[in-house]
Amino acid sequence: MRSLRMETDRDPAVLGMICSLQTSFHVVPTYEQIAAMIERGLMSVPGLAASTLRISTKSHPGTPTETTPTGPEHRSIELRTATASYGALEVEIDDLTRFEPYQPFLKNLTNSIATEVENRERAIALEKTQRQLERERKRLADELAYKDDFLALLGHELRNPLAAIFNAISILDVLGIDDEYLDRAVAVLKRQSAHLKRMVDDLLDVARISRERLHLQCEPLDLRELLEHTAHDHRPRFDKAGLDFVVSLPDTPMPIEGDRTRLTQVLDNLLDNARKFTEAPGRVELSAECLANPSEVVVSVCDTGVGIEEELLDTLFAPFKQLRDPHSEPQDGIGLGLSLVQGLVDAHGGTVEVDSAGPGHGTTFCVRLPLIDELDEARPATSA
Repeated sequence: MRSLRMETDRDPAVLGMICSLQTSFHVVPTYEQIAAMIERGLMSVPGLAASTLRISTKSHPGTPTETTPTGPEHRSIELRTATASYGALEVEIDDLTRFEPYQPFLKNLTNSIATEVENRERAIALEKTQRQLERERKRLADELAYKDDFLALLGHELRNPLAAIFNAISILDVLGIDDEYLDRAVAVLKRQSAHLKRMVDDLLDVARISRERLHLQCEPLDLRELLEHTAHDHRPRFDKAGLDFVVSLPDTPMPIEGDRTRLTQVLDNLLDNARKFTEAPGRVELSAECLANPSEVVVSVCDTGVGIEEELLDTLFAPFKQLRDPHSEPQDGIGLGLSLVQGLVDAHGGTVEVDSAGPGHGTTFCVRLPLIDELDEARPATSA
């Protein structure tokens, strides 16, 4: 309404052109405030009949004034913005000649009122939308919390029968029964129990990360040494799969602060994925380099495998998300490996990225971790 006051300051005769304002708006206090602002700024104008100017809306129209040949003239100016109509400003006037000069002013007035009404209605709609979004956010948060609690409970419950199976296998080993069929059965039990244990451990780790209860035993370590040991452990698996496994590491140490076991878990998942989704005679490369700005180490696992469609890249790290190669047998697992990779890397203050040129063009995973200055820096254990 500031522009309205500027108009009246320049033309004192226009002050209080509205003698009385009656409103049928039923949104309190929005429209009453508008009316009060107008009444305070304007007084009276010759030729404008007292108590005859009113605002009405389409939903709550004002009572129309009857006109006679000898009675006062009536003018109605629509309250309209560029997007909607909000009713009309109705004026009853005795002397039309004295009213006409003020029509531009009344038009500006109606524009101001309509704009204010529109802004207020938008604010009310926005507030309503925000309340709806907040309710939806709370509902989703409750569902996620329930899911995390369920996964944690499921993982713990699965551990109990799994422990009994391992104990039974150990007893069979101790008995030393010389039977070829029994030996084969025990070997199957060992393999499948180890596989089941890994899935249960992954399930518990994902639940811990989601609930921010993952505890890291961080210490200064040489990542180059960790990469060498991990590559050495994986090489027999790549050789068995008929894949060319190339390791390219710098000659100098790469000092970082991290949990040795958890970082090995990250590398295990990335290398296992590369092996599973690369057919012989394919190639998998593990490489690393140190960057100065920012001070970080970049570990890359690059394969010539099946590749990933572009639309799947953004959802690849979601829990229970599995890649499927239509030309090969379904892979083991429940789709938690990459979700764990991202959660563990994030807990170390790093990032993980994936890139692929598409199906049939391989995949590259890059893990970035911050470097430290000295390997002998003592750091306390942290929780993620």
